[in-house]
Amino acid sequence: MSRPVLKPFVGIRREDFGVILYRGGSDQIQAVHPVAAYVLTLMDGRRTLREISEALARELGRGVGDATEIVEVVLDRYADYVDLEGSHVKDLPSPEELLEGVPAEIPPEEALHGRLSAPTGFGYIVTHACPNRCRYCYAAAWRRARLEDDLVPLDVILRTVDEAADVGVKTILMTGGEPFMRPDLVDIAERALKRDIFVYIPTKSLITEEKARRLSEAGLGWIQVSIDSPNPETEDFLVGPGAHARLTTTVRNLVRHGIDVRVNSVVTSYNVGEVPRLIEWLYEMGVSRISLSPYQSPHDRVDDDLFPSVGDYAWLLDRIKELPRHLRDALDPAGIRAIENAVRVNEDELEDVVALRKCSAGRSSLVILPDAGFRSARGWRWTRGSSWET
Repeated sequence: MSRPVLKPFVGIRREDFGVILYRGGSDQIQAVHPVAAYVLTLMDGRRTLREISEALARELGRGVGDATEIVEVVLDRYADYVDLEGSHVKDLPSPEELLEGVPAEIPPEEALHGRLSAPTGFGYIVTHACPNRCRYCYAAAWRRARLEDDLVPLDVILRTVDEAADVGVKTILMTGGEPFMRPDLVDIAERALKRDIFVYIPTKSLITEEKARRLSEAGLGWIQVSIDSPNPETEDFLVGPGAHARLTTTVRNLVRHGIDVRVNSVVTSYNVGEVPRLIEWLYEMGVSRISLSPYQSPHDRVDDDLFPSVGDYAWLLDRIKELPRHLRDALDPAGIRAIENAVRVNEDELEDVVALRKCSAGRSSLVILPDAGFRSARGWRWTRGSSWET
């Protein structure tokens, strides 16, 4: 029997202007009517749709049939935020805690344009250190060979994770450098997952059987591994010696332990001709999602030979169209659109960047640096000793 639950990276909380439903760390934030908020707080994975409708009927003093219609409207409107067949449960604020004194109306749209009371998600740059030497790396200008001496101590970052969970943070992006160069990264991920925070980790590290087991047992939903070629010579040329063998082992260990593996592949002049075979090879290994990222020159370079030609991109699009349906379905549509944009020569045909949503930096997210500093456009402050401040 269906027991709807808010998705792992989704939160609902109260702001000064009313109730918001949000995807942690993103610009997906919606003001919610109090009746809809009441329904959503009951979607914790413990109640059936019938039980939710009955609770709403009691609250409104109306029949179960009327309440069921309202629940169906809420499910339809917020379908992107709810798992109808979720396998997890979620601790949500009680309706009384969330709604006491809230005006009986949806807050105005402009209320969402300002700074929220606390972040909905944050990025944690674990370290600038990285053992790889990716030819296309955008962070090469500040990459370092060894861990910083002044990394955030484990007890401090764990306390920060707890405090973040207390204020409604729902996602943490742990990045770098190479985040797994920090030896206790799994401890941090375990604490975040235990506190119902969705963890994103992009990596090119060797994930051992033991590490994959711990991540699986902690409840890590998925992880991003970056692989650019099925050919060992090409992969090692683009990333560094031994990369192909290491990353193949990582994917297989993660898949073996039931972790959803998603791969990001940078398309360059050196591997564009190998991408169709790459897609097939990754699918055969059990990768669930493949994102193709056209190479973009880092800010510290003005010219290089990594850019595919327009003809290369056009050839790749034709080959993708010829792939079997199951392989095309494994591709992230956003990556396909990016490649399509790369072959368009008329600027009027490019996607309208004005239509993109506002950046979430300083409004609903921030970044913690390896030395316990912070980066935010405005609003919150995080310090080594006192954590979240406004």
